[in-house]
Amino acid sequence: MLPQYEISEIIGRGGMGAVYKGRQVKLNRTVAIKLLPETFTQGPDELNFTKRFEQEAQAMANLDHPAIISVYDFGETASGQLYFVMEFVDGMDVFQYLQHHGGKLPQESALTITAHVLDALDYAHSHGIAHRDIKPANILLNHEGRVKIADFGLAKKFGDAATLSTPALTLANVAVGTPDFVAPEALDSDQVPDHRADLYAVGVMLYQMLTGKLPRGNYLGPSELDAAIDERLDEIVGKAMATNPDHRYQSAAAVRADLDLVSSQPLARVEAGERSGAVAAAVPVTTSVRGAKTKAPVGWVYGGAGLAAALVIGAAVLVKRGVKDEDLKEPAPVLGDSKGGIGFQPMRSTEKTNEKEETGVVRKSSVAPAESIGWKPMPQEKAVAAAEEKPEPVSTPVAPKPVASTAAPSPVLKSEPPAPSAPTEASTTKSEEPSTRNQQLLAIPGLQIRLDGYVAARRTQLTELATKYGRGLESRLGQAADAGDLKTATAFSDERARVESLVKTLATPPLDPIAAVAAPIALPDLATGSPETLVTLRQTWTAESTKIRSNLDVALQQSLQALEVELTKARDLEKAKTVLAWRESLAKPTPAAAEKPVAGLSEAGPATPATPMPAAKGDLPRATKDAPFENSLGMKFVPVPGTDALFCIHEVRWKDYEEYAKKAKESVEGSWKIQTNDGFEIKTDEKDHPVTRVNWDDAQKFCAWLSEKEGKTYRLPTDREWSLAVGIGREEDWKDDTTPETVFKVPDEFPWGDEWPPPKGAGNYSDASRQAKAPRDDAKYVEGGYDDGFPTTAPVMSFEANKLGLYDLGGNVWEWCEDWYSVEQKERVLRGGSWFYYVRGFLLSSFRIRTTPDFRNDFYGFRVVVAVSSGG
Repeated sequence: MLPQYEISEIIGRGGMGAVYKGRQVKLNRTVAIKLLPETFTQGPDELNFTKRFEQEAQAMANLDHPAIISVYDFGETASGQLYFVMEFVDGMDVFQYLQHHGGKLPQESALTITAHVLDALDYAHSHGIAHRDIKPANILLNHEGRVKIADFGLAKKFGDAATLSTPALTLANVAVGTPDFVAPEALDSDQVPDHRADLYAVGVMLYQMLTGKLPRGNYLGPSELDAAIDERLDEIVGKAMATNPDHRYQSAAAVRADLDLVSSQPLARVEAGERSGAVAAAVPVTTSVRGAKTKAPVGWVYGGAGLAAALVIGAAVLVKRGVKDEDLKEPAPVLGDSKGGIGFQPMRSTEKTNEKEETGVVRKSSVAPAESIGWKPMPQEKAVAAAEEKPEPVSTPVAPKPVASTAAPSPVLKSEPPAPSAPTEASTTKSEEPSTRNQQLLAIPGLQIRLDGYVAARRTQLTELATKYGRGLESRLGQAADAGDLKTATAFSDERARVESLVKTLATPPLDPIAAVAAPIALPDLATGSPETLVTLRQTWTAESTKIRSNLDVALQQSLQALEVELTKARDLEKAKTVLAWRESLAKPTPAAAEKPVAGLSEAGPATPATPMPAAKGDLPRATKDAPFENSLGMKFVPVPGTDALFCIHEVRWKDYEEYAKKAKESVEGSWKIQTNDGFEIKTDEKDHPVTRVNWDDAQKFCAWLSEKEGKTYRLPTDREWSLAVGIGREEDWKDDTTPETVFKVPDEFPWGDEWPPPKGAGNYSDASRQAKAPRDDAKYVEGGYDDGFPTTAPVMSFEANKLGLYDLGGNVWEWCEDWYSVEQKERVLRGGSWFYYVRGFLLSSFRIRTTPDFRNDFYGFRVVVAVSSGG
């Protein structure tokens, strides 16, 4: 349909069309092409998709700013489909970047990204255009770290720019945007949102980047969640997210000015009353390309561990720029550049003031070194050579080389013994070419680039983790050496040597990516009798490296599934079947992997998180409703017909999780301790309330700990088991390919029966007690004045049990299940409603909510089951 472009692949699909990567033939320019589905241009267009699409193209074309995606062309194909052509950004969005860095960013990185977003919004607002869908997924970062705002599909003119001829594209009483980022006034039919709604979304995004959480309910300030965050940001975020837009910042520039104060004046200097004169922007302001005075500083280094936009899973690519040797010797940690990048300058001594900038202001930088973003500068001895290197091809990403250690050598053990055994990445560093079978697989179009991206991303992330682990080992080695403890110092020295060997292994790209995908990346087992501190550090390494492997394996499955679909649509069924067979083989954990306990010390786990296995497993005594099995924590378990497990009769209690947190061998994330929700603090029987703010990963670790402690297999219930427990399992038609997404949803059953509104004592939901004792402006409550007596959570077993003897299968907290929600394997399942919910449909026994396994909330909890061994 577009002969003037060569289309190479699809980048993504959304509610307003599909985006393809292509090449503009005559100009030999890589572009992104957005195409509106033809179904939107045929027949009545009640939702104004055609107008929205055209308005998006016009908005982006009229905004000439370096931090806003450029539009090159707009038109209509011969068949009547609308399209527009825009700048192609080779990189990732901020949502992916957050996932790549564990869910949150260092303060300096978050402020840098936010600063460039605010510059772009200030420019757009000055032209009378509000974006209305600011969120991490719509903020792109290229491999040089430059920030770009995308997706103006919901953009709207406001103020003087909105004329009578501007089409009203929003339906009455319909809020647009992504729920967590939508300003309160957008939900009020009597108010007309303007540009300040974008500033609300910026506040939400900044909060998420700083804390890894979304500010829901009576949220804590960023510095209350992380003491390392500047407490002045609490006020900035709070003001940006003010409920009343009149109490909010009135311009993007005003937000930017306050952020610059934080970046340019460290809190310690402010509290000490030190005068600093005028404050220069910590991140140079990005302005329009036309007439802008932009001069890139000499000797900047950019490092990017990113996802190639063409890949579903993303490839980590190190983008290099040449620098002078002398520049690398003097770090000056200033993030950002005049082009809008998140690069970093060669650092100068922090004792010196920076050179005068164009503003003439002399200031000290307060932004942390670039390493805090997770990006590494090139080793000094490689810098000059890199200046003459040709750019790396995107389709063959290269893992970054490890950074040379800068730690002082230990005063003891100057000549360290070699590691007992070297870590290996099996089959990934051999010099021979791929086998014939693997060559056939690699010949499938689109497979090689996916595997290259997977391997590079895995190596990059593991290299970063290994570098951090190595620093921890170096610190402990120094402490032991200073204390004269030869045995402990030797143990840490040996482990450090193993890690250094692993880093060297990771720096070598494999010739056979097929073999590399299946290969474990392992450190040898620690020697018997290793120091407990070393064992604890190794367990942290194992847990984090397992998480990296698991997350990337899930993403690879999604990528291969997308390739399978593309091949099927191209009628290349044999290749599609080959991809399917290989994908399914990867998804099956090997027997050896399945036998490894979650807290094992030697290698990353299987492709998907496996059910934790105990060290020993004994038969359970017979259990009945009237004579339940009771474990050492006082948790009672009863049988559920149709399952091979005994269900805990209650949700995991605060005191159960407290015992785990005390005894766990590795540190436990501390959000679970909070028992204040919507401003209401639980003070009665607080240890018998269900534990909250635990994610799926936390629940898995609890199960692994309890399994090892008890010598039995504890795990989360499956979605199907949970349905049998609540009483609707027989009505659900489960087949081999059924998932929680596709299973039949029973439309009229609640945990208490079929009555609505719920009868008295039905369970703990959003009720009159919550309205009286924990009110909030946006809260709603079960109709009919339902009152369960508890404003937030209730002690477990406060309501009547069901016929199997199980409590709280409706209300109190949403309960994590073992399953992925769909074949995409991106989100886990939760069942059972909670104290926060009130809508009829959400309280049905069949209703599932789903979210990523790393997400925590004050109404998420879990219950466990214990597997019955053969004959038990």
